[in-house]
Amino acid sequence: ILFFFVPDEPPEARIRPGDGTVVQRSRVMFRWLEADTPAWLFVLEDDEGEITYTQQVKGDQLVLPYGVLAPGRQFRWEVFRVDEDGEAWIHPEVSRRFSTAGAATTAGAVDPITLFPDRIRLTRENLVRGLAVEVRCRTTYTVTLPPELIFPDGEKQYEGIGPVILYPLFDLARARADSGQWGSVLVATRETRLQVPLVPDAHSLGAYVTAWDPGFQLYRDTPSFTNYSATWLSSLTQGTCVGIALVVKLFFERIRFGQRQGVAADHLTPLVLLEAMVSQKPLVFRYSASFRDLSTKNVALVTQLMSILHFENLNPLNLKETVFSVMKNREASVFPVVQQELADGKVAVLAGFRLREKVVKAPGGVRSLALLDSGHTFLVFRGWEFDNLSFYAVYDPNREYEMDSPGRTVLVHPKEEVPAYYEGSKRDRDMVRFMPMASSRIFTFVAITIESARELSGSILDSLQDFSSLFSF
Repeated sequence: ILFFFVPDEPPEARIRPGDGTVVQRSRVMFRWLEADTPAWLFVLEDDEGEITYTQQVKGDQLVLPYGVLAPGRQFRWEVFRVDEDGEAWIHPEVSRRFSTAGAATTAGAVDPITLFPDRIRLTRENLVRGLAVEVRCRTTYTVTLPPELIFPDGEKQYEGIGPVILYPLFDLARARADSGQWGSVLVATRETRLQVPLVPDAHSLGAYVTAWDPGFQLYRDTPSFTNYSATWLSSLTQGTCVGIALVVKLFFERIRFGQRQGVAADHLTPLVLLEAMVSQKPLVFRYSASFRDLSTKNVALVTQLMSILHFENLNPLNLKETVFSVMKNREASVFPVVQQELADGKVAVLAGFRLREKVVKAPGGVRSLALLDSGHTFLVFRGWEFDNLSFYAVYDPNREYEMDSPGRTVLVHPKEEVPAYYEGSKRDRDMVRFMPMASSRIFTFVAITIESARELSGSILDSLQDFSSLFSF
């Protein structure tokens, strides 16, 4: 349990869409600030001053029905307080302007295709929550997604007829590194075809700077199971997040599979195998096609290695570094370490710490004394940097990924803001601090563990398993 000072996050902006926003969906949620009033009057005007929609609501948000917003137009939305007599105030409480994206169409075709929007802009919100693409066509058509996008069911194509709204996700595991090479959504009939490109939103992300892609493949390079927990004791030592993340890192960087040159590792014991990996010997599992394949064929070997590496939690050097990192609040130093690892062809192991509660407001500043009582370890395997933010693809040991499932865990680091950890579309707001786990400390402690284990008559793992069997349930 650690106490530390944490900056208070600014309240989430609730007035949406804001001035200058380009809306890419026909159904838009409008939100404004709460106030003590019986009701609100919502008014929408187009660029010619015509009122296109009005509605009285009691809450602080409203979703426009489908078809109200036309593409390629400018709008103003306002909300007015409504008093107890049902009369709206003269002056609006909120007044904002926004525009809708244009639509692309195959003009002159017998059965034209229309796509909205005409340019799919990837914003910070789209990155974690997905996008919307509207297709209109009277005949049968096929929608094909680029490598950067995937449907929630893992498919890359959709066949349909008539109007439809599709909700593809950004595929962190397969997207091309250079955003200038991101592809287009293709809609095709037997008569014609139409393409809409995927581009970074200049306002939300900023200009593309660089990307890091060491070649890690989410399905092939991760185990065929998640955190291991047969008993309360084994859950502390076998397959927990620390052990899984470190084993995945070691196997990705040090082990090869198939009929290749190198020291055959198929029959090595866990301790000998770990020592060889630490000493950077060229090891090959000749009878397994990938780490996923090995973890399926030899669960015991993989979980035993995870158990050994999980003892990193007990390493006094790591404990000291953890306390120092958290108390010093050196958040900005995390990402250069991650970026250097990725640039060197490696993957980065990060520890995240969860906030349980804010204890008391710090006098004379906008910080609170916070309580941390748990953490989580995960692995960063790709990254993109833009002017306004960086985002990273994350392998989370709590999730097992299927071959066609999109990777939906992402770490977003907006410039000058607190990093945000997303699992799917949901942000883990309790995870407030991050620190890298340096390889040098890991390997030093592993070497000590191996030497200590050799002095024992039996395996540490056998002893743990015998002891844990007393507590099976």
